Amino acid sequence: MSPRDAATTEPAVARPISRLKVGISPIAPLVGTSPLQLGPSPTQSAVSGQLKILILEDDPADAEQMQHELRKGGLNFIVKLVATREDFIEALETFAPDVVLADCHLPGYSGAEALAHERHVHPEIPVVIVTGTIGDEAAIELLKAGAKDYVLKSNLLRLPTAVERVISVEEGIRARKAAERALRAANTLLQATERIAHIGGFEWDVVHDTVVWSEETYRIHGYSAEEYIPSKKGFLACVHPEDRERVAASIAATVERDAPFDIECRIVRPDGGERFINTRGELTRDETGKPLHLTGTSHDITERKESERTLRRVNRALRALSGGNEVLVRATSESELLEQTCRVIVDLGGYRMAWIGMAQRDAEKSVRPVAWAGERTEFFSEQMDISWADSLRGRGTTGTAIRDGEPQISQHIATDPRMSPWAALAREYGIAATASLPLKDHSGVFAVLVIYAVEPNAFDADELRLLQELASDLSFGIGAIRERTGRELSDQRWRTSLEATVGAIASTVEMRDQYTAGHQQRVAKLAVAVARRLSMSEHDIQGIYLAGIIHDVGKISIPAEILSKPGKLSEVEFQLIKTHAQAGYDIIKGVEFPWPIAQLVLQHHERLDGSGYPQGLRGDAMLGGAKILAVADVVEAMMSHRPYRPALGIDVALAEIEKGKGTLFDPEAVDACVSLFHQDGFHFD
Repeated sequence: MSPRDAATTEPAVARPISRLKVGISPIAPLVGTSPLQLGPSPTQSAVSGQLKILILEDDPADAEQMQHELRKGGLNFIVKLVATREDFIEALETFAPDVVLADCHLPGYSGAEALAHERHVHPEIPVVIVTGTIGDEAAIELLKAGAKDYVLKSNLLRLPTAVERVISVEEGIRARKAAERALRAANTLLQATERIAHIGGFEWDVVHDTVVWSEETYRIHGYSAEEYIPSKKGFLACVHPEDRERVAASIAATVERDAPFDIECRIVRPDGGERFINTRGELTRDETGKPLHLTGTSHDITERKESERTLRRVNRALRALSGGNEVLVRATSESELLEQTCRVIVDLGGYRMAWIGMAQRDAEKSVRPVAWAGERTEFFSEQMDISWADSLRGRGTTGTAIRDGEPQISQHIATDPRMSPWAALAREYGIAATASLPLKDHSGVFAVLVIYAVEPNAFDADELRLLQELASDLSFGIGAIRERTGRELSDQRWRTSLEATVGAIASTVEMRDQYTAGHQQRVAKLAVAVARRLSMSEHDIQGIYLAGIIHDVGKISIPAEILSKPGKLSEVEFQLIKTHAQAGYDIIKGVEFPWPIAQLVLQHHERLDGSGYPQGLRGDAMLGGAKILAVADVVEAMMSHRPYRPALGIDVALAEIEKGKGTLFDPEAVDACVSLFHQDGFHFD
């Protein structure tokens, strides 16, 4: 075997080998177990208890002597011998030695050159120079160049001690560097954790009033460590003026009586921006009870506060929207709808004030408030003087919303140039922000809903979207009420006209028969009263009324002398009278009514048992309204004077219909009619 390739694996057993002697790091138990990998992995030789020694020497005898002395010194090791530059460089990589022993004087490659290469490529591997002769100056230069020690070949007895010392020092250096790396990693982890969690640390020296901030605390406050030296006074100066007294009182309570220090407040950064923090701390005292340090954290909770604020805004808009929809369903008039909508915006939504203004089409294009609600409604009696013209008082949010047809907001009225004409009024009434929402119909913007809030920046995108939905629903509700009101007015006019026309027909008939004058009106009145007592719908009652006032219209075809004949009618005359029901039907059957008026006229002389005329109908073949008219017609006729007899009175009339109850007349109609007179005191005017 060549001396260059020789390797000794025979362990020395003269004495135990310490950790340092075998190259095991004092922090080795941590290595490989931490997820951060705080230090380098130990070499295989350290794990197995053997040092790996690389010897750069061209004299085999000298190399053997070095190994002999190392074994005598009790070291357990394996060796690789090299004598050239190329083999040395390769061995550094493949053998990975724990220590290098290098001859200072080799032909073509010196220990100094090897040292220079090793310091550049593998500075972690210690080098001991082993040389025959060397001057003091040369030795010093080698040590300066990075050699850990040097040993003369004439004194190799010192070699084991030198190797042990170098290994011990290196392991100490490695342990220190590993600890430094661990500390740096821990600090990096702490800083990353603080940054991710937005939590910074602080320590206030109560005695000297000095404060130490962590990097994240500086970031939260918007300062750098170079430009700001924190203190208690300085920290309080960072606190929002409105929260400063409360924070100072909390600090004092902690120092004076150990009250828990846990408070939320706002801070103002150098750029004017505001942040919310939750600062918490714990006080330490000395053995006499004197306060020493307040150590704690500052948690940036701005995002949480903004989320809570956004949620509150959306919730209040949702409450206003929900309340507005309920008003929309219940409102019976436009004024009620407008007033109640403003009310729910304030009461349920929690806004300062709300009002609705109509866009006037006058020369000034003014905006007229028609409904409002709020804590101080006298605001609306002030001269707001709002226009929707393109003028100074028309370029605010309200005028612009009407003119452009798009929602307009002012997040800070006091600083918004558009709102300058009303800034003083808004300040007086505690208004900071406003939203103006146009109300539209098919013709365009006809009104505007204006909402005021007490805080600046009160209307975000989500809240505005919900308020727009409220405005859209309100526009729809106004349109529906106006359409319904228009229909009702039209229907009322139609009904009034219809009643007048039918009444004119009835009057024409009664003018031919002075004895029956008013008969139809009285029958109609009694029939309506009976129908109401039977809880019939107003629609059906209206039809019964109209049929009642013209039920004898067919008598216009009967000769007047027969109608007013004072004596008993002949059979022929009576048969002629009986034709008036059919005649009345023939007269009005061509007129379109929303009720079966012609059939009611035709059937008012029919009877349940079929004994009536002209069709001889039985039971349910008769219309319900006709059954009521039959009862009312008999009662009124018997109560009233006729040419052929005097009035018989109400008692005789009621006895007559009760006698025919169930056979001639409908039982329910009879009972209702009797109750009207006996219980309700019904009478004809």
